[in-house]
Amino acid sequence: MPQLGNATAKSNGTLHSAEHFQQLLKEHPPQTSSRASLSNWACAAHNIVNERLGKPEFDCGTLADVYKCGCADEPKDDEDIIKG
Repeated sequence: MPQLGNATAKSNGTLHSAEHFQQLLKEHPPQTSSRASLSNWACAAHNIVNERLGKPEFDCGTLADVYKCGCADEPKDDEDIIKG
């Protein structure tokens, strides 16, 4: 999974954006212990970028509803998904 972060950081649009994202990865390494932890990390990282760009925060509490995968290991309740 570290390759995902490295590849994303290097191909994330402008050089300036890529440098910011590489710093984000150093300060907030991807959490890959489960689908829920990776989803929560990605949402939090998205919101860090949004804050820097002056964009509205995405409600991470809606991840389970917005991005259902239909996976067999998907939590039956939203206990693993960060609320707000």
